[in-house]
Amino acid sequence: MKHSSRITPSSALAAVLMDELSRCGVGDVVISPGARSAPLAQAAYAHPRLRHHVRFDERSAGFLALGLTKGHGRPVPVICTSGTAAANLHPAVLEAAHSRLPLVILTADRPPELRGTGANQSTDQIKLYGHAVMYFAEVGPPELREGNNAYWRTLVCRALRAARAGPAHLNIALRDPLDFDCPTGPPSALAGRADGRPWTRLGDEAGQQQPVELDTARRGLVVAGDGIADPHSVVAFAEAANWPLLAEPYSNARYGPNAISTYQDLLSHPPTRARLMPESVLVVGRTGLSHELLGLYGSAVTHTVVDAHPQWADPTRTADLLLCALPRARKAADPDWLEAWKDAEKTARTALHDHLDQAALSEPRAVRDVLRLIPHDSLCLIGASMPIRDADRTMAPRRGPRIIANRGLSGIDGAVSTAIGAALAHQDGRAFAILGDLSLLHDANGLMIGPNQPRPDLTIIVINNDGGGIFSLVDHTCEAVGFEALFGTPHNVCIADLASAVNWRYSSITSMEDLPAFLAEPGPLIIEIRTERAANAAFHHQLRRYIHTALERTQFRTACDGPSAPKAEETSTQGTA
Repeated sequence: MKHSSRITPSSALAAVLMDELSRCGVGDVVISPGARSAPLAQAAYAHPRLRHHVRFDERSAGFLALGLTKGHGRPVPVICTSGTAAANLHPAVLEAAHSRLPLVILTADRPPELRGTGANQSTDQIKLYGHAVMYFAEVGPPELREGNNAYWRTLVCRALRAARAGPAHLNIALRDPLDFDCPTGPPSALAGRADGRPWTRLGDEAGQQQPVELDTARRGLVVAGDGIADPHSVVAFAEAANWPLLAEPYSNARYGPNAISTYQDLLSHPPTRARLMPESVLVVGRTGLSHELLGLYGSAVTHTVVDAHPQWADPTRTADLLLCALPRARKAADPDWLEAWKDAEKTARTALHDHLDQAALSEPRAVRDVLRLIPHDSLCLIGASMPIRDADRTMAPRRGPRIIANRGLSGIDGAVSTAIGAALAHQDGRAFAILGDLSLLHDANGLMIGPNQPRPDLTIIVINNDGGGIFSLVDHTCEAVGFEALFGTPHNVCIADLASAVNWRYSSITSMEDLPAFLAEPGPLIIEIRTERAANAAFHHQLRRYIHTALERTQFRTACDGPSAPKAEETSTQGTA
């Protein structure tokens, strides 16, 4: 690396931005190569307190940054050049917006006078990501003049403050000639605050709503979804209220004596649904995996949402009370209410395990067994589409492993890069990912890690059914015209060859008994489990029938039934993403 004491406006701006980012607590920067962004990239590379990650595909770079911030919770900047490079970050920006993650996008740009002239690689990047970003600033072409140090540094502080609620975007126009020398840091005239402090210290949120009391004497449910900062407080509330806790896997609240994990099958069984119909539902976090669960919200007498975000999560539009903080339980419900749910859970879970264990290899069993076997201190990303749905259905209550997923928009893009970023940020144990074959292939570029770049201790379990297996489970889709080409989308890719090409170790298993030994091996590793789409669809239907039959054969406690119980309503038929 060539260093220079000569400071140009572009290199000065870049050095100041990186210095202020570091002062504000940023530790990782993701960089995609480009000439226009060279001053920014070199300043990040040279900064002693910034760990840099280089990815040539901007889409993979964006999702890598998203995974890093999921892993350690701190903002992560992404640097790219102008034109289509900036556009390729859009999927990650959208996912970060809907997941409310602190991505900071630093796009280099051509100077304003070149816009609309047909100049090479020039396009309008002003508010490129629209309303998906919480903050946007056009950083004018840099000049070495009085006042710009404070201007540049406060832009960083404002962007990081806004990024508490989602991504922020700084568009940085740089004029020629670009300086490919790299200063060691900002000159003394552009120094930051003394003692390494940020230019503007970011305080806590003001005006937070004080906890209120909620009437929990009635029969209620706690539902936990994505984006919960303190899962333990949700578990504690459910226990204080004597309410069942229905926690989606990535809520990381699926544990404790009140945890109910088979709610999909319980609520899809009409007699059980009628028996267990709540009067009140408290939803914390963003939910949406199960249409059976979503259909429950409007059936309850009261529906309370806990969400401090300006765009609070209420996809069914049935919430009648919005709280910014978790309430206090006023009075515990009748214990018979919780016991009725526990009895049903015991019956359904016993039937679930019995049926899964009878199958030598199935997709639901593979997901269940991975989540059962991974170490207590591990992190696991679960891919969209079928893996996360199988996890929601089969994952037994367990405290320990941290589960994450890209559920902001539930796309399959960027899953590999997100998992790698999260694995690099996860310092306390092993990291795993459970992906479908299309998710793996959609982000195959994410598997490419250059020399001298940090490599993750990550094991990717890929369930390969040669296409889009979820469509085989959608009613009537298999009968659609062109189903195999348009929905099945077979790819016929050899995963072993792909792993070899990108320098990842590879293993294939045909029996679930071999899984523990393979999971114990260090990463980077790809483990392939091959299944068949039609057989998988049939198995899912058989599993539900098996559980429902067990429920019908079991006599449940009926103490919670009474004349005041709300009548059961038809399960919502709306699908979820």
